[in-house]
Amino acid sequence: MALREMHKKCIKLDPKIWIGLYVIFSTGLLYCYPPFQVSHFGINNATVNATLENQYRATLAQILGGGAVLVGIYFAWKNLEVAQATLKSDQETSQKKLEVALATLDSNMKTDQGNLKVSQEGQITERFTRAVDQLGAIDQLGNPAIEIRLGGIYALERIANESEKDHWPIMEILTAYVRKNSPIEMAEIQEKVSLDIQAILTVIGRRNVSSSN
Repeated sequence: MALREMHKKCIKLDPKIWIGLYVIFSTGLLYCYPPFQVSHFGINNATVNATLENQYRATLAQILGGGAVLVGIYFAWKNLEVAQATLKSDQETSQKKLEVALATLDSNMKTDQGNLKVSQEGQITERFTRAVDQLGAIDQLGNPAIEIRLGGIYALERIANESEKDHWPIMEILTAYVRKNSPIEMAEIQEKVSLDIQAILTVIGRRNVSSSN
């Protein structure tokens, strides 16, 4: 366990530190080891000693060069592992952010749809109330304001076509208007049906059948 922990700590060191230590070690070894090794031979010829030292240094240089290559490969492999781990972590983070963004977008869309529906219903209610008020419009002399009433009738027709839940209430309002403003006894003395009653009968006759089911 202790060796494993030490290995992990060593791996975490900056590669530049390892390279520096390796260079110092290699330089010291190339400088000190050949003379030390040649001294064991007991040769007093300086030229021969120098030649042997150079041969040792050349051999050590090849060995140390191979070691440097291995060290470079090792650190390249570790860097690749770190890069892969970082890439995987970034991908997971991006995926989570994307999921959060999609969830937020979906929530916002539902909220917007709900707000839009509420707004539309509010507008329909406002139009409905205004149109019903127009059905009872009168002019300054107290006579029915036919133009305004016609506007209310056609406004109710449009609402009935747009809003299925308001279709039948509007039909009931229009038929009640006909019963109130065109009773049987009045029909007997009137030569022709008034414009507002004609408009209502036309609206009822051409109503959207699918909404009336």
